Amino acid sequence: MHKKLLPLIILTFFIHASQSQTIQVGKGSYTTKFPGTDVAGRNGFPSGTPYLIDSLKKKPVPTNDWWSAKVKNAHCDNLFNYPLTLKTVNGGLVTSYIPWGVISD
Repeated sequence: MHKKLLPLIILTFFIHASQSQTIQVGKGSYTTKFPGTDVAGRNGFPSGTPYLIDSLKKKPVPTNDWWSAKVKNAHCDNLFNYPLTLKTVNGGLVTSYIPWGVISD
């Protein structure tokens, strides 16, 4: 019975590996397909429409930089681009030098 299951297990592994499209980069990797959410429902796609200029609307947007919150929100507090802390407001951008802590009103 085990001899019949082994090819099925190997085939299942290769089908899954080919669909995940994992790209090796040095000692790390990334996938070109959405991995899905975890059991707690985290790691989903962000809700809403991103705030982007027209020329960027059809391009991938990095979401791992200090300004990432601005892509999802019209205004953001606590944008840390050390040694500066920034905050967006209707009139523009508030820039402060705060060696520690957060911006508030």
